[in-house]
Amino acid sequence: MTGNAFEFVTIAGARARQLLRGCTPKVEGSSKPARLAQKEVTAGKVQKIEKE
Repeated sequence: MTGNAFEFVTIAGARARQLLRGCTPKVEGSSKPARLAQKEVTAGKVQKIEKE
């Protein structure tokens, strides 16, 4: 999981957009992309990628 709430929301929002575009979910559960994204971030299935 992330270190702070802002980072959590940023990562979950980006992941929700990916799910809306058709990416495969990494966890089972809700059919709502935003909720799935939150579960994925909480479970540590997605992380922030640092830009160079």
